Amino acid sequence: RETGGALRTIHVLDSLGIRHTGMFPDSAERSRNYPLQITSGNMHFSILNYTYDTNGLPWKKPFIINIIDSALILRDIATAKTTNPDVIIAFMHWGTEYERQPNREQKLLAELMRREGVHLVIGAHPHVIQPMEKHVATDGRCRQLTAWSLGNLVSNQPFENSDGGALLKVALKKDSAGVWVSWAGYSLVWVYKPVERGLPRHYILPVTQFEADTARLLPQYRRQIRTFAKNSRQLLNTYNKGISEYRFFQNIPVKRIEPIPPVPLVSTVNKKQLKQK
Repeated sequence: RETGGALRTIHVLDSLGIRHTGMFPDSAERSRNYPLQITSGNMHFSILNYTYDTNGLPWKKPFIINIIDSALILRDIATAKTTNPDVIIAFMHWGTEYERQPNREQKLLAELMRREGVHLVIGAHPHVIQPMEKHVATDGRCRQLTAWSLGNLVSNQPFENSDGGALLKVALKKDSAGVWVSWAGYSLVWVYKPVERGLPRHYILPVTQFEADTARLLPQYRRQIRTFAKNSRQLLNTYNKGISEYRFFQNIPVKRIEPIPPVPLVSTVNKKQLKQK
């Protein structure tokens, strides 16, 4: 928790080789490594990350967490542009919990970032899925995209609509005219929470492969996954703009998994590693 917990999170991510951004031990580290720069193939990405709050938990200087502030975001976008990125992506921890539509602040911030040249705005925090939309430029190509909230990926929340989320897949193309979104789609995932050997477990299941399955899930779990799927599709089919559902792992068969074998918890492994160090 608080500063110590945040520093430990950074240490664990670094030890696993997982790139991250949004919080920093001090201002010098932020200046060196923010925005986060990633190159994949022939594309260069500049990654921004902000949060509305830390759930009321304080942190101590010199530790830095990127709190949403329009002036700060504008400065960081300007810094990102100095690296000549093909794509600027902003990950936003924002919105109103359990609300299935973006609020006014989300809309204003997204418009500001798009106007300043951010290509993809990807949101989280409401714990439920919110709509996604492409933004088509005057040349007829989609140059920008907003996903207001992808919901929950790993969650222990039992509330309706908060027991799952969406994976967003975006295909980008680049030519002399710049970068554009050639295709975008989402796939629903649901959190399966059985009790195994007296311990609660969490598994992420692709909805399209399990919602109609009568052999691998007990009746109460089938009802829950179907309710999540129905509510999510109703929302996204109504409000999405240019982004449709795709079948996750369409060509990869899923073998029988009931009972699902226990999976070591990452946090447990990390604790042991830290003690050894």
